[in-house]
Amino acid sequence: MGWRYPGIGEFQCYDRYMQKNLRQSALARGHLFWARGPDNAGYYNSRSHETGFFCDGGDYDSYYGRFFLNWYSGILIDHVDQVLSLATLAFDGAAIVVKIPSIYWWHRTASHAAELTAGFYNPTNRDGYSPVFRMLKKHSIILKVVCYGPEFTVQENDEAFADPEGLTWQVMNAAWDHGLSVSVESALPCLDVDMGGYPELCRLTYCSLRSANFRIPFVAIARLKLIFLIAAFRPSPPYATGQPIRWH
Repeated sequence: MGWRYPGIGEFQCYDRYMQKNLRQSALARGHLFWARGPDNAGYYNSRSHETGFFCDGGDYDSYYGRFFLNWYSGILIDHVDQVLSLATLAFDGAAIVVKIPSIYWWHRTASHAAELTAGFYNPTNRDGYSPVFRMLKKHSIILKVVCYGPEFTVQENDEAFADPEGLTWQVMNAAWDHGLSVSVESALPCLDVDMGGYPELCRLTYCSLRSANFRIPFVAIARLKLIFLIAAFRPSPPYATGQPIRWH
């Protein structure tokens, strides 16, 4: 059975390379018994309050928990740093866009469990996005933020302690603080547009004008029905024969 909303997900740290790195980090701290992943963090579809690691007052905020989460987020940030270094060389002169997922379920709990398993060390007492954006700034990337995920019912979001607006504001403000150019993608479906039976997504893209202290109200972003409609055009064959291309 696969993941279902609002499951907290699982840490991905059990291959031999990450285990070796974790062991080295624990040894450097003088606590070799910390060289393990949490054994009480639940499963993909667990709720945070069902686990000993993510519940209020749980192990995520213990000495071991803070060590593990620092290591886990740090090794993922280092990996992205290496990938972007190679991408910058391969696509010299091209603008690179990095998309940040909107993991807003369990955001109204203390641990923010789903963000932690995804590698964003962002509980309520720590800013987990600034270290990521500090690294992204080195590569002069454009940040794409999904301001709303799929629509769930009020009851489903309440049960998941979801806070998409609060998370989006945190991410965007952290990006602005680090001088990143930001684009926003609205994942709300355009149900009032006839696209031949295919559901399409609305996309709003803009660049933050940090020097002008520019801010767009979040409510205005969230409620805009249609800014850019990305329609799928494809040429009709035979476009390789020199005949005019017909778009449909």
